Amino acid sequence: MLRKINGLLALIIIGIGVYRLIDKDYEVNPQFILPLLSIMFLLFSIEAIMNKKKLIAGLYLVVFVIAVSATYLILTQA
Repeated sequence: MLRKINGLLALIIIGIGVYRLIDKDYEVNPQFILPLLSIMFLLFSIEAIMNKKKLIAGLYLVVFVIAVSATYLILTQA
């Protein structure tokens, strides 16, 4: 189940990125995309821990912390 959720989140984010490349007038709202990325990397790290891949899980957790920090900074500026 976790693998399906991770795949769906990844497809949503890739879809947003591709749509941004196609439509130059579309602006990606960081208040929408950064929390989505944070959740995605957290779930990726949980899946990697369950599969006993500790190195990649650690890397995902570092990226998760960075994404959460950026989300916090953007949400507190508004």
